[in-house]
Amino acid sequence: MTAAGLAAGAVLLFYVLRKYNFSEVMAAVAAAGWGIALISVFRFATITTDAAGWRELWLPPNKPRPAQLFVYRWIGEAVNTLLPVAQVGGHVARARLLGRTQGDYVTAGGSTIVDFTLGVLTQAIYTTAGIAFLLPLARAMRFPETVGGGDMHFEAADLQLSIAEQPAGTRLRAGFHTRAGRHLEAEVLVTRPAGHETLNVVIPWSDRCFQFTSKQNTRPALGSAVLDGKTYRFDAGNHAYGCLDFGRGIWPYRTCWNWGAASGLQEGRVVGLNLGGQWTDGTGMTENGLCIDGRLHKISEPLVWEYDRTDFRRPWRIRAPQTRRVDLQFTPTIEESQRFELGLVGTELHWVLGHFNGTVVTDGGETLGAQQLLGWAEEHRARW
Repeated sequence: MTAAGLAAGAVLLFYVLRKYNFSEVMAAVAAAGWGIALISVFRFATITTDAAGWRELWLPPNKPRPAQLFVYRWIGEAVNTLLPVAQVGGHVARARLLGRTQGDYVTAGGSTIVDFTLGVLTQAIYTTAGIAFLLPLARAMRFPETVGGGDMHFEAADLQLSIAEQPAGTRLRAGFHTRAGRHLEAEVLVTRPAGHETLNVVIPWSDRCFQFTSKQNTRPALGSAVLDGKTYRFDAGNHAYGCLDFGRGIWPYRTCWNWGAASGLQEGRVVGLNLGGQWTDGTGMTENGLCIDGRLHKISEPLVWEYDRTDFRRPWRIRAPQTRRVDLQFTPTIEESQRFELGLVGTELHWVLGHFNGTVVTDGGETLGAQQLLGWAEEHRARW
């Protein structure tokens, strides 16, 4: 049985590395540097203390060996992390393993349930304490009351960000360096042409929860970014555009959204896309619109997003089934994924850069084609 499990694990590992490109995985590990080793040591320390707490739920002389509990706890967390078992299957697996070893499934199951419950309560306490610690920092930050109504700055040891509103537009400055030695310095002016229209909408979920969003695309960008000594320029010559996203609101605890955007030149027309999904369902409002040559064309129909959640690099399709004002295929070329879990709160983001192909229809009924229009799409799930 052990040999079969090891063989299955080896096959699964090979499949994952092949699917997600082994060279990219190793590049990500190399970028993290020695920090990933420190994280691994810390994780082993937390598993050790968790196993020690689990052991205290057994009465002597029947206490399991610490090494056994460490391994079973590790297996349980691996099952919860890697398999679609609703974060519960791993606890069942470790209880079964411990019951078989101790010859007492009742006590093994009971101790696992108590251990799991205490873990949830502990996470709730730490989450509450963390929020209480962050609230004073949040109060110290000041955001403008209106879109583009003021400047915003952030500075840390290895990251500097600045958003400054000027008569000509919005000036963005950024700088960061990593422990692996990578360095970026960027300064870009996202200009604001006279009469340029933007998409602004309030999404109402309830009397208390809402979100105001302002999406501003196809704004010409001027400037440059220097990454590891190599300069990348943005100007009219390479049809560079900026997309600014402003938001303010009170969100529901659980949220899921899709967002897609693009700006570019298509057959002599400046075409901008702003496409949303899921988070506005049932509200009677959408954030969908086209910006054609600086003029907004609103799309009130909710869009259908079709994509493979097991492989975000496969083609996506975004369409308006009733009016057919949007019928686009999005082909990703680059994927960035992030996941953060902290007890009761967490986020999971899948962001892909690629190209849109298909058609969109203006308010006046004109059909415009999109061919290799550079943009992005994303799925974001959150508990906050």
